[in-house]
Amino acid sequence: MTEAPLELEGTWEDILSHADDLEGKYIRLSATAEPPKANDAFLAAMERAEEIWGGEQTTTPGDTNALIREARAGAMYGLDPTE
Repeated sequence: MTEAPLELEGTWEDILSHADDLEGKYIRLSATAEPPKANDAFLAAMERAEEIWGGEQTTTPGDTNALIREARAGAMYGLDPTE
C-alpha cells in the first residue's frame, strides 16, 4: 500500500516544522511572494447569509437533489423540465 502524499502550505517556518516528516522524502516545492488574498466580498456575503439563516437548513438532502435534477433538466433556463 502506498502512502498518501503529504501536502503542506504556509510560510517557510511552517514547512520547517515538518522536517522530521519530510526526511528522506522526494520534495517538490513552489514558492510565491505572498499568500493568496481572500475574496473579502464573497466572505462577507457568506457571513451575512449565515446571520440571516442562522444555520437553518432550508431543504432536506432529498429535496436538494430533486431541485438540482429539475434545474439541470431545463428549469434553470426557464424551460419546462417535463418537455
